[in-house]
Amino acid sequence: MAAEKKHQASEILLDAQSLSQWRQTLKKEPGQLEQELVQKGISSVAVGEMHLDELVEEGRVVAQSGPQFSLTLAGGALGSLPSNESEALSQVAGGDVFGTFLIFRRPAFARALLPQAKILFGPEVRSFLDGRVVWLPVTRKALQPVGLGFDSQEIERLASLGFSIWLRPENRSGLTEEQMNELFQEWNSLPAVQGVIFGGALNEAMGYPDL
Repeated sequence: MAAEKKHQASEILLDAQSLSQWRQTLKKEPGQLEQELVQKGISSVAVGEMHLDELVEEGRVVAQSGPQFSLTLAGGALGSLPSNESEALSQVAGGDVFGTFLIFRRPAFARALLPQAKILFGPEVRSFLDGRVVWLPVTRKALQPVGLGFDSQEIERLASLGFSIWLRPENRSGLTEEQMNELFQEWNSLPAVQGVIFGGALNEAMGYPDL
């Protein structure tokens, strides 16, 4: 108890998504509201994980089933592809029944999410076209409630403005100790991260077991 009392502290912790909506409501330039808050001593922000529906709605990702992706590939929507990549994509799409293809607008964004995807869904996760296309061995419906990782570029932006970052991942069950350790290592590589708090509307944390 003495150690707990010694390290107790209170601070205002902003929600990153609410902060973005607040800035838009006030019609302030990106970074302006954030700088004003940091100057007033409010410099901690909680960043939640991204979800598939959110990414699709924002136009950052197109999600397709195997048959849908086969049509996209055949129609040339991905442009001229190297023969080896085209053949590999055709094989995966042709034999895919339950998986989901994610087509990213920015390959760098896909590459940032790939490590967590492999931790959660296993080594079967495939990446093509330098990260532009990612295949996950999970149906789109099963992906909808799953946190897919954190927007590293947004975290870097907030950190550059002087914010300390608290990650707010989705609560998960059924993961092994190895998977949890790998997730924490991945999250710890993000800039200015001070720690992790669990919670969220989809799987809200209500406490912890008395071990």
